[in-house]
Amino acid sequence: MKQLFIAFIIIMFTLQVQGQNKADSTTTETTQEAPKNLSPAQQKALEAKQKRDSDAAKRKEEAEKRKQESLQKRQQGLEQRKAAADQRKTGATTKKAGTGKEASPTDSANAATVAPAKDKKSGKKEAAPKPSPEELKQKAAEERQRVAEKRKEDAEAKKKEAAEKKEAAAQLKASGGTPAKKGSTAGGATAAPKKTAEEKAKERKEAEALKPRPGSKNPKGKNGKDEAPAPVQESQIAKLYFTLPLEALPQVAKYLEEHPDVKESIDNDKVKDPYSGSMHDTRKGLINKEDGQRNYLQLGQMEKYTRLQLFNTKDLKALIAIQTDECNPDCKNTFKLYKQNNDGWEDVTASALPALDKKYMLGKIKSAYKKQYMDNSVYEAKGYETDENFFQSAIVYTINPEANKIIVRDQIIDLPLYEITWDPIKSKFNITKL
Repeated sequence: MKQLFIAFIIIMFTLQVQGQNKADSTTTETTQEAPKNLSPAQQKALEAKQKRDSDAAKRKEEAEKRKQESLQKRQQGLEQRKAAADQRKTGATTKKAGTGKEASPTDSANAATVAPAKDKKSGKKEAAPKPSPEELKQKAAEERQRVAEKRKEDAEAKKKEAAEKKEAAAQLKASGGTPAKKGSTAGGATAAPKKTAEEKAKERKEAEALKPRPGSKNPKGKNGKDEAPAPVQESQIAKLYFTLPLEALPQVAKYLEEHPDVKESIDNDKVKDPYSGSMHDTRKGLINKEDGQRNYLQLGQMEKYTRLQLFNTKDLKALIAIQTDECNPDCKNTFKLYKQNNDGWEDVTASALPALDKKYMLGKIKSAYKKQYMDNSVYEAKGYETDENFFQSAIVYTINPEANKIIVRDQIIDLPLYEITWDPIKSKFNITKL
């Protein structure tokens, strides 16, 4: 009986072990696809390996995720530092240019996001927004407009002063060229107010200019009748100016076109001598400034004028430089050289004027813009290298009578480029880079 009971227990234990092995084998094949007929130890080792593989895959996935996040943060940091550098650069440019423009709320918010208003450690302030090329162009146009208006006001003042001088000279001439004595009256009229020393000197100078030239005939002829006073002695540059053709003096030609009555009187004038008659009087009336010692002459006012400078040559043939400018508000400049010959005058600009180095001028202008605006954006926006018409309009020739020189400069940024001087011995121009 005891043996049967032991045998029964053994059989039951064997059946239980076989059932457990069968269940484990079925589970492995279904879920993990593990090999069949594994022992408990092998099954346990397999499960441990699968768990390690799963943990390794999770760690790899997390590492890849952290790597991507690190790259994104690094890229954002680079973009923020770049934006902050651009803001600081723009602030320095704006401060130097002195624009004084206030930033818009959007710009202020963007600047605050990129760079803080002020770093407590470094003490750097928030950078101002960079002005666009259009804003710079507008500011330049406004500045030119302001200069043109100032020139116009000065011209009006000079014109008024010239009219007063002319009126005073006419009154002085009508009175016989002698100022009234102190305290004297005429026709019971009240005595004129006392004049200052400056006014007296001015009247004496005008009276001196109205006197006949030395060696001229007596104003009183043999028959006792009054004769017209001889013309005032004129400078060499003025005499040559009266003989220049109209194509050399476009502003004089334009004045005649705008005043047909004056042109008709000239055409009908029997006297063709350029030193007398209506042509002489018309051209003389256009003279605004005359310097006989420096051989310099100026026609017109500040916003519209012509300058003439005489250079004597070794062959005794006069050479005249003619600068014509018209500003409203941008200045249009033309420069010509005319030389006297047996038949009159010849345009010798192409042969006598020294050639300019465009590459040198563009390099100097570009450097000046970069120095003023911190980069080349404004220079490139102007079109110096892409628009030949703009480049030609920017380069102007200016006569400097005080130094007896011709200055070539960029009128947009007001930059001297060349200095041209006259060599009277060799009868040619010398050019120097500035």
